[in-house]
Amino acid sequence: MAAATNQVVVGADLRADLARGAFNGSWTLVPSESSVRLKAKAMWGIAPVKGTFSELAGSAAVAADGGVTGRLEVKSASINTKMKKRDAHLRSDDFFASDRFSDIVFEIDQVTSTTSGLTVEGRLTVRERTIRLEFPAVVTDLGSGQMGIDTELQVDRSELGLSYRGKGATNMNNELIIHAVFARP
Repeated sequence: MAAATNQVVVGADLRADLARGAFNGSWTLVPSESSVRLKAKAMWGIAPVKGTFSELAGSAAVAADGGVTGRLEVKSASINTKMKKRDAHLRSDDFFASDRFSDIVFEIDQVTSTTSGLTVEGRLTVRERTIRLEFPAVVTDLGSGQMGIDTELQVDRSELGLSYRGKGATNMNNELIIHAVFARP
């Protein structure tokens, strides 16, 4: 069995669990326990804009050799910054164009165990533009057949064609904060 409930699984322990097959098989995202948050600076880089996407789906699979594949889908129209006018603007063609591009998708290409957790490599697609990302993540055994994966990463939105700079926005870097809970089906 993996590490004790609600414990971060890292380094040698994670590699041993993967080698033993403790995580082998299919996993499904638990949307009610997961979150994808967005943080950006606006208004001349001073005032932060924070939002949460409320519609998530995803799956992952761990092969017998420890290889990991997975997919996280976020409905772009589900952004909520607690300001309706701003949310409508984020759904517009200036940003997500949610009426034409409903999904923001991250696909995992490779996961590598490190001394502090994982390094995840994959592809982020927004508005049919795809960029490669590599970032650290932490794995937590939540017990009851559930695993949590947490990360915070920077994304240059201009690389995805989201280059709107109205109202003094100078910074193209946005932070994504992801808490993904997966369970065995």
